[in-house]
Amino acid sequence: QKSIVSSEVEDFKVAIVKYAQDVQQQRASKQSEPNIVAGALMPFLQANPLAYNCRPHSQQGQSGIDLAILSGTDVAVIIEAKAVGSKDMITIHDLNRKAFHEAIFYFMQERERGNDKLTHIVITDFYDWFVFDAKDFDHLFWRNDQLKKSFHAYHNPNLLTKSTADVYAAIAAHLSKMQTTDTEVIINCAQFNVSTPNNIKDKELTAIYKLLSPNHLLKAFNPNDA
Repeated sequence: QKSIVSSEVEDFKVAIVKYAQDVQQQRASKQSEPNIVAGALMPFLQANPLAYNCRPHSQQGQSGIDLAILSGTDVAVIIEAKAVGSKDMITIHDLNRKAFHEAIFYFMQERERGNDKLTHIVITDFYDWFVFDAKDFDHLFWRNDQLKKSFHAYHNPNLLTKSTADVYAAIAAHLSKMQTTDTEVIINCAQFNVSTPNNIKDKELTAIYKLLSPNHLLKAFNPNDA
């Protein structure tokens, strides 16, 4: 375990306050989701103490991952961003929304091209953050035969299923089936809100920093604490 230095937490507090201000300014000027990603989210993740190498990531020449954190040249963390209040954004009580469908699809795209370096998936509306372990996505979605069949149909040039909407519909149906099965399916998730960072207690802020640090997000170290 790499210990957390207090100065890093202080730097993080400064960075997250600036981030919340940047998001507020971008929203006030009615910027689009990609512009808020470029003008607030990406600078926050690139700044000290996180200092990530991150950028939007197209897949097969198409628009794709809103923001990807790279480990070397590989996509390690997939970030899916939605506007505050978007009906496509997931909630604590409902994961079966378009943001989740897209995150699963982009994850499967990366796995299809042989990327086994994925560590986490983040879904955020810039204030609410949901962090999922890539191992759960791999087990629940990539290794599900029915879902993979729908995914491969999308990539088959001989079939008519060439719309991502068809894949999203298959994912939505799969999630609905998971919710109604006799055996409860649990997907672990860390969730937090940074809309008012000055009101976040120091202990919680330290926990958020640990969660977003490379030690955890890139699995650079095996944490001893939750």
